[in-house]
Amino acid sequence: MAARRLTTELIERGHRRIAFMLRRAGHRATEQRYLGFTDVMRARGLAIDPQLLQTGNFEFADGLECARRLLHGPDRPTGIFASNDVAAAAVRVARQMSLALPQALSIVGFDDAPVATMIWPQLTTVRQPVRAIGRVAADLIIQHKPHRRGWPQPTPRPRLDLELIERGSIDPAPPSAA
Repeated sequence: MAARRLTTELIERGHRRIAFMLRRAGHRATEQRYLGFTDVMRARGLAIDPQLLQTGNFEFADGLECARRLLHGPDRPTGIFASNDVAAAAVRVARQMSLALPQALSIVGFDDAPVATMIWPQLTTVRQPVRAIGRVAADLIIQHKPHRRGWPQPTPRPRLDLELIERGSIDPAPPSAA
């Protein structure tokens, strides 16, 4: 849901060439975020350019390399959606290239990690309720602890709200990109 909202935010601001930085296959959260991204792009009739999909690990060095590949190409994106706050690496690369942020390039991330407020512009990102997630996880483990009479019936998982934190890294697409 939150990935759809971030993607929609970029599209509603005029971005059409939106890159996605994702983790290698097998990371469920990244896969869900990518699915939300592709769902919105397709629903809005926008192409998903394979050149704008970059894969790495959730490490800053990988984020730097992904951002370099995206931003040094001939037809760079106007927006980057990073599946976590390694988006800060894209901010660094854009700054090294003297790109005006967010006027020439909007960058959004996910997780609201501390680095999101340690860079300039500060990162627009999604905040997850980490403590509530931990509580729910602990409750689920406790509920599924085997008892003498067997496993209890699974209970419905609560839906935890994610919050879009809009900071300075997102802006309308440059006029030449529209």
